[in-house]
Amino acid sequence: MDASTAWRNALQNSPISGKEFLAQVGQAGVLFDGKPLCVHRQPLFLSEQQVQEMARILAVFHGAVRKAKRMLLQDGFEEGALAECIGLSASQRELAAIEPGYASASVLSRVDCFCPKGHPWILELNAESPTGMGYTDALTDLMRDDPLFAHAGPFGAFRSTDAALRALLSTYSEWGGQGFPQMAIVDFLDVPTRGDFHLIAQSFERHGIVCSILDPRDLSFESGILSGPGGPIDLVYRRVLVQDILQRPAECKALLDAYRAGAVCLVNSLRTPLLHSKGLFALLHSSRMQEVLSSAEKKVIAEHLPFTVMASSSTEKLGAPEAFDDALMNRAEWVIKPVSQSGGQGVLFGEEASQEAWESRLSQPDPAVLQRVVPGWVQPFPDAREAYAEKNCMVDLDPFLIRGRLAGFMCRLSQRAPVNVAQGAHLVPVFVSSGVDQ
Repeated sequence: MDASTAWRNALQNSPISGKEFLAQVGQAGVLFDGKPLCVHRQPLFLSEQQVQEMARILAVFHGAVRKAKRMLLQDGFEEGALAECIGLSASQRELAAIEPGYASASVLSRVDCFCPKGHPWILELNAESPTGMGYTDALTDLMRDDPLFAHAGPFGAFRSTDAALRALLSTYSEWGGQGFPQMAIVDFLDVPTRGDFHLIAQSFERHGIVCSILDPRDLSFESGILSGPGGPIDLVYRRVLVQDILQRPAECKALLDAYRAGAVCLVNSLRTPLLHSKGLFALLHSSRMQEVLSSAEKKVIAEHLPFTVMASSSTEKLGAPEAFDDALMNRAEWVIKPVSQSGGQGVLFGEEASQEAWESRLSQPDPAVLQRVVPGWVQPFPDAREAYAEKNCMVDLDPFLIRGRLAGFMCRLSQRAPVNVAQGAHLVPVFVSSGVDQ
């Protein structure tokens, strides 16, 4: 019997109702805009072999991304540079040019994957300020304490927040910090993911690290010191998005001034648009990158990254006009994604668009990529809102990549693509089983 079947069999005899389970999710703090973020009382199960294979693929992928980053930095940030070719605005390039004080452009990142028939496809790299580590660890704890775990388990699991804390502290040391820093998570506190901040801070505090949660408007920068209401801050775990910093400059001025002055260790740095841009995948597929990639990196890109190009028929450095022409003729095989948007905003699947709407979107000047559509990965999960009736869900497996290494998973479930929490997706934890048959 595989792990999923064992879990569902145990669920049939559970006295805990769906309503009670949803209440437990709320009590655990796993809320998105005040609503339970987990409605399926079953984790996603992966085998040890699947996890090992994912770790191998991500390690090779990370090596290719590091080469792309070096190429982008060497090419500079002027008009016409590669950074502009992958869709970075002049303002984003200006921020990326600031030296952060440490090497990594994205210490904490998350990779979005579909795994149809067990084959991982890396769809995007969220290198900005990825959410979900606090939520996922809290759900892992919740389902480990569930009586079903004792009946169907035991299973292994990651604690991503522990890996994140180690990475934050080592980056602070690389930056030149000494001892334990005064740390703050910084974002606008009206965002719907604020619950994730509190769960992460609680996890850090279990290791003796006090971490305040601050709005950028709570900060001041005077006499070379960045401070919040509780005093000086040495290390900022940045959750405020670069686009918010650019759109609300007056409210983020203290944070940005301190970063420019090298007075605070900011993680992730403001170089994240170099890797967060979906144009990165177009660069990885380009002939220019193929010249510097190893054979292993070429193989991973060819077999695990859906073919991606800039959505323009006339890009000089990353051009692929034949792909652009194919997208015009065979729109159902392609999806258009804005290079810098998050939350699934602006994504258009050719299959869902009219030819007129598709051609109109391709003609728009806003930077975007064309990406080959990957088949969905669908599995049944019990829905607590409907007395644990099984619902077929599209599964988006999202490995956390921390300092280039696999450090756990977030898993999103939805009835349709794009699988995004902002558009109604829910989370489940990921458990690892030595005997699972997926």
